[in-house]
Amino acid sequence: MAAHQAQEMAPDLFKKLFLCTDCASSMTQLSTVPHHSQIESTFLCPIHGPVKREFPTQFQSTVEILGADVDSLGSILDSFKCLACGQVYAVSGIRNRSGFLEMLVRCSNGHKAIRYIPDNVEEGLLKQLLQRVVHCDRCGLPSTITRVEMNRETARIHMSCPLHGSDRKEIPADLVEIMKQAASEIPEDAVVRAMLVSSDCQFPLTIRSIEGGESGYRFRCICPSDSHTTTRNIPLTWSDPVIDRVATALFSCNECGLLTHGHDVKRRKNKVEFRIVCPIHGVMRRDIPPDVFDYIKEREPMIDRLPSIVRSLSCDKCNMPLFLRDVEDKRGLIEFDVECRNGHRAKRFFVPGLPQETLVNLYKHFYQCPECYDSLDLVYAEPRGRESRVVQLCPVHGKYVLEIPHDHAEAMKIAYDEIQADKLKPPIEVEEHEEPHILEPLSEMVEAPQADVQVLRGCNIVGGKFDYKVKVKNNSGYVITNVTVNIVAYPKDSMELAGEAVKTISRIEVGGFRSPQFTFYPTKDCVQGKVVATVSFIDFR
Repeated sequence: MAAHQAQEMAPDLFKKLFLCTDCASSMTQLSTVPHHSQIESTFLCPIHGPVKREFPTQFQSTVEILGADVDSLGSILDSFKCLACGQVYAVSGIRNRSGFLEMLVRCSNGHKAIRYIPDNVEEGLLKQLLQRVVHCDRCGLPSTITRVEMNRETARIHMSCPLHGSDRKEIPADLVEIMKQAASEIPEDAVVRAMLVSSDCQFPLTIRSIEGGESGYRFRCICPSDSHTTTRNIPLTWSDPVIDRVATALFSCNECGLLTHGHDVKRRKNKVEFRIVCPIHGVMRRDIPPDVFDYIKEREPMIDRLPSIVRSLSCDKCNMPLFLRDVEDKRGLIEFDVECRNGHRAKRFFVPGLPQETLVNLYKHFYQCPECYDSLDLVYAEPRGRESRVVQLCPVHGKYVLEIPHDHAEAMKIAYDEIQADKLKPPIEVEEHEEPHILEPLSEMVEAPQADVQVLRGCNIVGGKFDYKVKVKNNSGYVITNVTVNIVAYPKDSMELAGEAVKTISRIEVGGFRSPQFTFYPTKDCVQGKVVATVSFIDFR
């Protein structure tokens, strides 16, 4: 290659010097040593370690400029994901080499490797990697530093894993202070959050009991997905995020993971016993120390149980919506006798004295006919002795009579009034805003993105008419109710609508959809127009 050609191609040609030939990772230039007309340079691959490369002396400045633009930090972060299973590595130990750090890493599936990091790496990235020292290399859970033993050049870090107990790791002594800073930047609830997730199926765990001890707390947990039980030991500092995590796990059902209500608290000498009531599976017991109960008692009223209540109002056999047969006060619990359209009968359980707002949102789901799922009208709700009689009316299938507690009857009246008021509200078209991209730290658990309600529109021309469909698909994870579809065609004198411009759907289950159809007849030829369809609904987020 001619000299002038090499000068022209230098940026593209010498950029390849910074790519590892084995894994294509971006490398960092560590050092350069001149040898007459050649430069011998050492590059560092985060996976394969130091690599020597040679290039002509006249291109040294070009290579140095190119090195400033190489994204070696991205390759370092990517290298901390296991090549075999994709799990994030924990650091088992660190050795100080000439110009770089050699990190012994291991994933929770037992795959071991070595990673190489320049010793002058940015402080932010170094902290992020040193946080992996404070993670257990057998399960990947965040651990707690118990003590540090300093030697001349190395330090021994003693830590406690909530699952595997005590462990120790060795790192260079000059990294101890920055490692402590990195550990302090891990969110307060990160240990508890990681502890309360099943290592087998990644399903949130439920806490059955808590025991206090000198070394911390012992959590006896169960996975609602596969009923696998486990015990976690962890020294805990109680903060608001930690209390929220523990309270949510304590008030979750052992069998389905739905949030429950507390009931029947009994204080013993060294513990507090109470029951939780799952809407589907009924009563379960919890045992916790008195000091933990005092923390949980303050946070328990703030738990949002409404999404779990709404999920319980679908049949657990066929996922069809449930309708109400009867409500009884039995053995200190409120029992709902419910049935789906396929004839599957079941019970739903609630504690007495639920807040009126919760009852109102609950009974909004029972204003639909069990035969046609059309909206029911409230004829009257009157007290009759120990209970109140509520009469609902379907225009097609007649009336339905319920005998329910007085506070439930009052909630049914309020629910009916709110449903009627919502029908009078015009649908509002809301502009869609692009959600910002959030990059989470390496030590954070990445949560799955939440879907939403999707609205699709389409038109089919059949003969001399237009069949316009609006498909409302519920991907939100919540049952949506009072779905109103409103349609308008412009110009109005060119498109005649056959039927009503507003159609109402009582509810759409999770993963389900409805496709109401509107028919237009054109009254003029060669007219450019527009059809606008708006959708509104209630989703209890």
